Amino acid sequence: MEVETITSGQCAAARALTQISVEVLAVRSGLGADVIRRFEAGSTPPDVPGLRALQAALESFGAHFIPEDDMGAGVRLRFTSSVSRKVAGWENEGGAVGDDDVP
Repeated sequence: MEVETITSGQCAAARALTQISVEVLAVRSGLGADVIRRFEAGSTPPDVPGLRALQAALESFGAHFIPEDDMGAGVRLRFTSSVSRKVAGWENEGGAVGDDDVP
């Protein structure tokens, strides 16, 4: 399911999760940094094409937007296959598995 348009909170959260600045997001999305700052502050949102450009730019940095349901809308980091392979390689680096380890 695709998110219709992202909210100002999702934009700010995705930018924080991906650890990118407003300036970097502005370059990637093609929107002005002031437009993004106003949107994240809860003021004037960009038009729908602008919102889609913000979403696409944030997704390119690893954000994954979660459509609104009865718990609200959300955002999380997406693990790429290369990151997953790196994490899998860490599995046995700490020695024997303890009883409290997650299977």
